[in-house]
Amino acid sequence: MNWTEPNSTLLEAWLSRGDRRLAQVVYSAWKRGARFDAWQDEDHYQDWMEAFAENGLDPAFLHPSPPLPGRNLPMGTHQRWRYQKFLTQDYTWSLDGKTRLDCRQKCFACGILPGFAELRRQNPGDVWKCPEVSRGA
Repeated sequence: MNWTEPNSTLLEAWLSRGDRRLAQVVYSAWKRGARFDAWQDEDHYQDWMEAFAENGLDPAFLHPSPPLPGRNLPMGTHQRWRYQKFLTQDYTWSLDGKTRLDCRQKCFACGILPGFAELRRQNPGDVWKCPEVSRGA
């Protein structure tokens, strides 16, 4: 187990799950001096809060049900549906405090693999930690 400062965790959540609305917030925070906020001696949390306020965006905008990532991935409709279902299940589980095994230990057929089939064919090997791609996929 490792410890991350709550403010750093919030910043990570905003950056990883934010949508287009966050672009102006990032720019505003940058203008205020936010640069290396993951470094404890470079904490600009107050600058981020002011950037959210300046742009009229509530920092809690990610809740209760943000759109899940992956909706713009290059994959077919069936694979996108399966991936969205997988992410929705993960999100629901997280609300109940449940977690999933690391998919590098057990593939859950989430649906993301077909979207990267050609890239995986061009770069085969253990680095993917996923089942190999068949020729038909």
